[in-house]
Amino acid sequence: SALGAAVSLLHIAVPKPILSMSAMLGSTSAPCALFCMGMILSKQMTSSQGFVKGWARRQFPLHVLKLAVEPLFIFGVLYLLGVRGIALASATIVAAMPTAVAAYIIAEKYQVATEDSSLGIVVDTALSAVRIPLLIVAFQYYGLL
Repeated sequence: SALGAAVSLLHIAVPKPILSMSAMLGSTSAPCALFCMGMILSKQMTSSQGFVKGWARRQFPLHVLKLAVEPLFIFGVLYLLGVRGIALASATIVAAMPTAVAAYIIAEKYQVATEDSSLGIVVDTALSAVRIPLLIVAFQYYGLL
């Protein structure tokens, strides 16, 4: 990140081979994320445990923070800093995105709360199927998009 920021700030020309390799790697990120998401869904839906006991009590506060408080906080801070228009809307939408697959990968690697994290991803993704379009409509209504 620091190297990328330095290259951008110093207006250093990046060689074409590095740009083309970066573009190819970037093109694979969405299919890889979808594949990982499919594995998580498959594991969660075929789990013999079903809904993990006590999941809602442990996870509900985190999901409220992630799904409601975080986007509102980002919107409020950026608005107070003078950010408007598409930059404000896109930052808020990114903050409202569901829990990342990386959370499950880390949980799986360290064998800690894998069922909780996979179920959290499933629930967040299902809720974001409604939440993200509503945010987009709201931003369009108020002229931010």
